[in-house]
Amino acid sequence: MTGTSFPSGELRPSNKSVKITFSTPLAKYTDAELAGLITTQADSSSGQYSYVDNTSVSIYNNNGFKPGQTYIITFSANLKDRGGRPLDRTIISPSQNRMHRPVWIMAFRPCCFTRPEDPTISVQAVNIHTLEVGMSSMTLDEFLLTQSDYSYSRDYVPADLQTWTKDINLPLNDNQPVVVSLSNSPLAPGLYYASIDSPDVKYHGFTARFLVVSNVNLTLKVSATEALVWAVDLRTQAPVQNMPVTLYAGDAVLTSGITDENGLWRGQFPEAGGKQNGYYAVLGQPGDDLFAIATSRWSSGIMSWDFNLSFNGEGPVPDVYLYTERPSTGREIPSIFAVSCASNMMGATRIQG
Repeated sequence: MTGTSFPSGELRPSNKSVKITFSTPLAKYTDAELAGLITTQADSSSGQYSYVDNTSVSIYNNNGFKPGQTYIITFSANLKDRGGRPLDRTIISPSQNRMHRPVWIMAFRPCCFTRPEDPTISVQAVNIHTLEVGMSSMTLDEFLLTQSDYSYSRDYVPADLQTWTKDINLPLNDNQPVVVSLSNSPLAPGLYYASIDSPDVKYHGFTARFLVVSNVNLTLKVSATEALVWAVDLRTQAPVQNMPVTLYAGDAVLTSGITDENGLWRGQFPEAGGKQNGYYAVLGQPGDDLFAIATSRWSSGIMSWDFNLSFNGEGPVPDVYLYTERPSTGREIPSIFAVSCASNMMGATRIQG
């Protein structure tokens, strides 16, 4: 053995793999044979395998080397080089992984959904001792502005924000989900602002989430010219009948209607859609027992490209058919000339636009 990727017995740097170099190329071994000649001992260690590349051996673990854990790597005296010469002595190389830096992760999406009787948000955390939690209700106008105006959303903090700390004291280096309760009692259906942060982390990022609390599963589908809304009461699985629905583009009202006996409402856009960043369907008003909200942008995992399907939301586009007495040359006809001369041309050219 002539060298290691970092000194034996020291902490493994985060940018260094476990790599050992020998003075001569190693013999050809199968994976099973190599597993008996190079072993790693540590608590909860499994999935160990080695990769030989000429004179070097890289040690990997399918589950990743656990942070804060000490690993003992042993090279058998029977390990041979290509010339058949054995190592002759057993080599033991201890190494210790660095502690996992404290981190917590919330859902990527800025909006979360929960039921009134289960006012919770789940986060993923490791080496976190304390969480700082904030909670406040929101008006519909405030919510719609946070969804359509990034600057407003980034700077928005409710005036009546209530804050408290939650001690969790996770086991060392154990990455696990943590359920954060936002209220000691059921929440009224509506819209809420929730923030979760921790003094243990170095990079705080965007800590706020907007919470939809509802008894209703509201589905919104939009095409280029119309919207379809379907409302179902999650408590009874029955359609929500005769409830007012308002369709928004950003924070502007487009149209409205009433759900039918099947909980459905279909509405036409005032003009061809597909030009907005997102549409919002609102059932009732915050505080109503059957309040709900949905947006066309809540589509993670169910968009057309998730099924390898193409999609164009621009809607109907007018076609202009032009005629010329000359054969096609493959070159484009300037649109102004083509349209102005369309009435006295003969032939076959189609321009979309």
